[in-house]
Amino acid sequence: MERKIVLSAVAGFITMFLSGWLIYGFLLKGQMEKWMAAVGDCGNAEPAFAPMIIAQVAICLLLAILLIRLNKDTFRSGMITAAWIMLLTMIWFDGWMWATFPFMDLEMAAFDVIGNTIIGALTGGVIGWVSSRMD
Repeated sequence: MERKIVLSAVAGFITMFLSGWLIYGFLLKGQMEKWMAAVGDCGNAEPAFAPMIIAQVAICLLLAILLIRLNKDTFRSGMITAAWIMLLTMIWFDGWMWATFPFMDLEMAAFDVIGNTIIGALTGGVIGWVSSRMD
């Protein structure tokens, strides 16, 4: 079971990292530059990759544990379940950010919720698919 969780989480991490780059670093690049300007001194001009990797590994491990324990072992079932998990998590997180930080607005929160839900869904799909190959 532990091997299945670790390997599924690694595959999920690769998916999350690449899809995050595609969505935030490529498709929303102009929008991200606008948001980073609005953040001002509260944000890093360039992201610190070590904490980003640690955060993504942690969420991928959490998704792998949950999806495997819930027997979501197809791409579709992993994608749907992870989308719900990420949607609710990001609504909580971005709602908290919007209530706490003056630079956060509804547009930024909405894009972040949608983008991370898509990334999470893809990641969950890959985790479900990889875990099904390990039975």
